[in-house]
Amino acid sequence: MNTLASIVTTSEIFAIFVLCLGTSFGIAYLFLKTVVNLTTQSNRKDDRCLVSRRSLAALWLRSNHHSGR
Repeated sequence: MNTLASIVTTSEIFAIFVLCLGTSFGIAYLFLKTVVNLTTQSNRKDDRCLVSRRSLAALWLRSNHHSGR
């Protein structure tokens, strides 16, 4: 393998890695932004909050509750 082919291969691998990493960070950012927006809207008096932190915690507890059967 000559030097040019090695450089091209390395840069292609790096580009794919950066694309995947950027996509992962983008999805995580949008998810966290959505959660923060849904839980902090209760501070606004003119808007109705869709989901409160208390209701999210109650849903989480119900979904993680294991019955002793």
